[in-house]
Amino acid sequence: MKHWVGRFLRERLTWFVLIGALLFGVDLWRQRQADHDIQISLPLVEKLVAQWTGQTKRPPSPQDLDLLIEGYIREEILVREARRLGMDVDDVIIRRRLAQKMEFVLGEDQLDVDQPDDQVLRAYYEANPTLFRVPARRSFRHIFLGPHAENASELIMRARTAPDMWRQMGQPFMLQREYLERSFNDVAETFGGEFAQSVFEIADEQWQGPIASAYGHHLVSVTAQSPEIMPEFVTVIDRVAQTWLKQQEIQAAEAAWQALRASYRVTFLPVADLAELDEPAASSD
Repeated sequence: MKHWVGRFLRERLTWFVLIGALLFGVDLWRQRQADHDIQISLPLVEKLVAQWTGQTKRPPSPQDLDLLIEGYIREEILVREARRLGMDVDDVIIRRRLAQKMEFVLGEDQLDVDQPDDQVLRAYYEANPTLFRVPARRSFRHIFLGPHAENASELIMRARTAPDMWRQMGQPFMLQREYLERSFNDVAETFGGEFAQSVFEIADEQWQGPIASAYGHHLVSVTAQSPEIMPEFVTVIDRVAQTWLKQQEIQAAEAAWQALRASYRVTFLPVADLAELDEPAASSD
């Protein structure tokens, strides 16, 4: 027995395995110790202070700072314990949040564009007039008739002869009775496209109708009209620059994504035969 033990201890492979197991155990112990070690550094505190100041518009008091640091410690401990339990694995919300952050990083990392000069901006302005055109707008009042419009003619006559009494006419309406400076899309979003089309075809301020909307029927009086205009380049140059830079950011992010997508190999696995999947269940019966 002693001879066998001595021979066992003289084997190099045995010592190699024992030492490896010991090192692995020590490393695992140190890793667990590190998992329970939280370091509060000056850059971290400065970050917490900056976040607080940005939200509250004032620097934190000593009591506020203590609460900030303790809040960070609490959050860090809970995050580490959640990871230890595997709560971050296959979580849909976490996956989407990480994907959103990565998309932001792609755009930020790839965007390295000099500020455009006036010539570049003017060319962009002229090539994309729909981005800067000011849409036509209408101001209008309406009398809500409800689902039926049998008394429309009578109410039109009353509204025209007593223009100050229009608010007391018709049925109660859940939204506003008067809208100022609304674009076609604004009106369509509230009342529907057909109603907006009718409103923008009215040429004078006379009460007209009935006009159907998503709510029912209305009498409408257009009180002001402003046509579609294309502003001068010099008046919207800042907006043109912002729009141009935003488009460059979108294009840079898309190019980065395409490059990243190309670096991955996607394999569509064959779908299992449904009949084979049903066999165990059938045999178990």
